[in-house]
Amino acid sequence: MIVAFGSLAARLTTLGGLWLISRRMARPIVDTTGVMDKLAAGDTNVAIVGAERPDEIGDMARAIAVFRDNQVARLALEAEAAQKMERERQRQERLESLIAELRVTVTKYFEGALAEVASNKRTAEALGMTAHEAESRTTSALWPHPMARLTICQKHCCNHNYAFCA
Repeated sequence: MIVAFGSLAARLTTLGGLWLISRRMARPIVDTTGVMDKLAAGDTNVAIVGAERPDEIGDMARAIAVFRDNQVARLALEAEAAQKMERERQRQERLESLIAELRVTVTKYFEGALAEVASNKRTAEALGMTAHEAESRTTSALWPHPMARLTICQKHCCNHNYAFCA
């Protein structure tokens, strides 16, 4: 009977030891594995249990907390970079729009300026022709001799090619 009781005590001690190992080590490892799986899936709101423990399980939990914190920081940096890229894209679009508007405005301005220059050129040519004609008539009135007119006309008109100079 004592042997049976000793055998029963040994079995109970073994079962108690297994239960203690299961409770103190196996369960926290399973919980830690679940936390790592959630972190790997992108869940950064997961609670990390066991970080306060002074043993290896606590070390693993604290290491997992560092991974979680780094993942949170990385996600924040990625979000900030995405916002910065979006702001830069919008800025680039505004610049391109302003450049297009400026191009239209400058083109209209220069088209108007060129039209004004062309109009002024035509007016200047017409005034030049009128002045030359007036000068030619004045010369004809003052010097009726054709050779005198031709000499004056050649002095003033040789570069103009006016039909009435010749």
